[in-house]
Amino acid sequence: MSARPLTTFQAACLIAGGGMGTGILSLPFAAQSLGLVGIVVALVASSAASFLLYLTLSELTRRSDPPVQLPAILAKHLFTGRIGRIFRLVFFVLFTFLLIETMVIHIIVASQAIEPIIHWPAWACMVLFTAVVVGVGWFGLKTVSVFEVISVSLIAITIISLTALAGTHPVRPIPLTIGPPPTVIGLFALFMYAFSAVFAVIQAAGHVPSAASLKLALAVGLGVNAVCTIAFLATALTASDHVTPVGTIGLADSLSWPAVRLACSLLIALAMLTSYWPSLIAFADVAKSTFGLPARLGQLMAALPALALAAWLPLTFLDYIKLAAGAVSLVIVLLIIPAYRNCVRDQTMPSLIGRTGGGLLVPIALAIIGIAMAGGSFL
Repeated sequence: MSARPLTTFQAACLIAGGGMGTGILSLPFAAQSLGLVGIVVALVASSAASFLLYLTLSELTRRSDPPVQLPAILAKHLFTGRIGRIFRLVFFVLFTFLLIETMVIHIIVASQAIEPIIHWPAWACMVLFTAVVVGVGWFGLKTVSVFEVISVSLIAITIISLTALAGTHPVRPIPLTIGPPPTVIGLFALFMYAFSAVFAVIQAAGHVPSAASLKLALAVGLGVNAVCTIAFLATALTASDHVTPVGTIGLADSLSWPAVRLACSLLIALAMLTSYWPSLIAFADVAKSTFGLPARLGQLMAALPALALAAWLPLTFLDYIKLAAGAVSLVIVLLIIPAYRNCVRDQTMPSLIGRTGGGLLVPIALAIIGIAMAGGSFL
């Protein structure tokens, strides 16, 4: 266990912030054709699935000595034997793609939020955002966790304020219907991506000594994310004259107050910061464990290519989100499930999941989650 443990509250904020990113912004557009029942079904299913995934990742982390980042964890529990090289190759391709692609999303969306405030060109806003994130990340996980507490608190306050202001501009109720099943599955996939704090969960599990405190941090972190996400989703759906791909844009246009526009931009920028940091630290840890590179150099190796891709590629952020959701589902099915099966064969350590943790029920549930998420990302 790390010599500098996180408190339960810091770990919860790290987890909440790690998942509170671009997913929350895309949900209103995806959910606009669904009724309340369909949204609730997707939310409840994704919350339960995400908590199971959090517990699985935490189990893998705690059974690794020392608990580090995902590559080293998989090297212990999966990248062994004759087919270890194949798993290793699959992982590094998926891992690099997922991290860089996720960072690209954060840079694009953050720049769109910053540009109307400071009136800089898009590329300059991207550079500014990257410089701020890397500047904080250079001080390490403990410093990042402090900033995550501040950022998540500000995000919660901003969403509460937007929800209150939206009550003065009701546009339409959400009907009490389910909606098309494919759309519900697609929304489930986006909720899963919105809650996917894979790297933040691993970082928290490696820095919270008590199993009970860790489970509480997982539950609180996911709960905070879910409450903020559903509050913003409901606000954007009921108070937007037109629902836009980036939910805050339509909401700000509908309310049309300068303070609301500023709050929406602040919400986007903070959400991008909180999600970017765990990915940045994860990549730096991988670069250090694999190539022996200093952490700061590893962060630059991730941040600079992501910045270049964000500035030059013509894809929209929704295109990137679908790709990222598909990549997460592949990580679950191809890597996490077999690693977990190998991990729980050691019965000397109590399982975070309980008596069912060592059986087939968990891998089967994870497989269903991964397949549903992969299918939903293409709907």
